[in-house]
Amino acid sequence: MAMEVAIYDYDLDETISVTERVQSVSIKETIDGSASIDVAVINLYETHAMSDIAVTYKGAAIFVGVIEDQTDELRGGAQLYRFSTWKGTDRSLKLQNRVVNRIYENKKAADIITDIFTRYPCGITLASNVGANTPLIERVDFMYLPLIDCVQQLAEITGYRWYVDQDSTLHFFQTDEGTGSTVFSTTTAGGLTRNIHKDTINLTTEINDKTANRVWVIGSQSSSPNYTDQYWTGDGRNDIFTVAFTPNYPEVYENGVKKTVEVDKGSPSDKDYVYGKKDKYLKRVAGPLPNGVQLHFRYRPTIQIIDYFEDAVSIRKYGIYEKAVKDKQITEKMAARARGRAELKRRSSKVRTMSFETLDHNVKRGLKYRVVIPELDVDSYWLCKSVTTTISAPDTVNVTKTVEFEEVTS
Repeated sequence: MAMEVAIYDYDLDETISVTERVQSVSIKETIDGSASIDVAVINLYETHAMSDIAVTYKGAAIFVGVIEDQTDELRGGAQLYRFSTWKGTDRSLKLQNRVVNRIYENKKAADIITDIFTRYPCGITLASNVGANTPLIERVDFMYLPLIDCVQQLAEITGYRWYVDQDSTLHFFQTDEGTGSTVFSTTTAGGLTRNIHKDTINLTTEINDKTANRVWVIGSQSSSPNYTDQYWTGDGRNDIFTVAFTPNYPEVYENGVKKTVEVDKGSPSDKDYVYGKKDKYLKRVAGPLPNGVQLHFRYRPTIQIIDYFEDAVSIRKYGIYEKAVKDKQITEKMAARARGRAELKRRSSKVRTMSFETLDHNVKRGLKYRVVIPELDVDSYWLCKSVTTTISAPDTVNVTKTVEFEEVTS
């Protein structure tokens, strides 16, 4: 049989060929996320959730991953048989198994990824294109985040795309990984090969929440990098002083002499001063500030990271389409700016996507391809966002491939 399906069962500690039991296989490979698989099998009497699964077609691996879920039914009326459905995820699942606790400053995205994968090995290697010239990130905080969330966050900040292939290799690239040799066409004019099922074409032009020519980026609340200074002169009566902003990293001085300070815990303190973050105050523990004494409170105020970017040409042409991106992982201005630029690049113009079934199976996610459909006035390059392979196998193996493309605008 051209298709082979095998699982490795950890409980049984053995590799099992289940090809003869397979009724159908559907695999969806995407960029910007994980590939998934659905498999229908009959008359297998074990539970194989969390088993490894590998699917090959004509000798080449087309999916390697893990069965995450198994559903069993009884079918057949008088003569019952067990019908099982497996749902699984590709090797990117390994990225969920490690938790990262690191802060990076003034490093390129590729250097951050390389360092993370060195410190937190998970069985995923890096493709050669990860070492390409990636943007500089001023600061990014990964506070006990799954490794897969770190990769996704770096992709969002830089505008890059990513996926994990069948060889457990992470791909991380800006726009595409090159140009595929296949031309997808509905015509034979000019020596082309007709390899698109015309009646499966779906061309969509989106002007909705995915389109924006002005992008607001709202990050987390964090400490300003700059200090604020407040001064009071004692009158012998007041021991509590109102603070203009929520204080961080406080310093207190009386007539230039540094005093001790801590956050108000609601209990007696052995410090000279306590301060409240929520109610924004500074309190002298020993009582009112003596008459004529100068009090100096120096601190870094809490600020909300907010920035916006716009495409003036697009605004003049289409009017304003605003989009707000909220991400608590953005803790400083440069990260907000990088995220804003990336979002604007993705969203500032009309987005055209297309899907169809193809007769030519030589297609790979991450590559861009020339698509020629004269009936829709299409002759341009499109990025392959996903490939869905559907295999039916009860008697003879029948394979169909459905591709999803996004038009390359630059």
